[in-house]
Amino acid sequence: MARLNFRIENKLNSIYHEKKWWKILAVLIICAVIINGLLGPVPRLFILHESIRNVYFHVPMWSAMIVMYLISVIYSIKYLNTGKQEYDLMAIEAVNTGITFCFFGLATGMLWANITWGEPWPNDPKLNGSAIATLMYLAYLVLRNALEEEQKGRKYLPSTISLLFRSLLYYSIFCQK
Repeated sequence: MARLNFRIENKLNSIYHEKKWWKILAVLIICAVIINGLLGPVPRLFILHESIRNVYFHVPMWSAMIVMYLISVIYSIKYLNTGKQEYDLMAIEAVNTGITFCFFGLATGMLWANITWGEPWPNDPKLNGSAIATLMYLAYLVLRNALEEEQKGRKYLPSTISLLFRSLLYYSIFCQK
């Protein structure tokens, strides 16, 4: 019996240490990007000057946001098809993470716009559409949290709304001229 416990303990330890490597790698990559973004060489352009460094942070924030919202849509569809709670949990956590990236993307974009154009929020349809889509995702979170567990109308409504918001976000960012 002790031998079996020893094997199980060794297996759990090896699994724990095997899964640890990617976390260390992720931290090293993030540190390298931050250091390069702040200290690395950048092109000397007339209007951008040193504000071009913001691209190291702003663009990945928006890209990560779009990926997280896409993951939310995929898991929402899986949840609507199967009704498994873990899919619903993955969908809502992807939205939470996407909103975090969205706020950081908005903040870095406002900093860059203020330096480049002289105002933090120019009247651009893409910016306004992104802000509206973000407000809609925040309303989605409020709706999810406002309904009680017993109200199982919640079962399909938030996932369906997530699908609609994703299409609006795509349109507001990529389809306007």
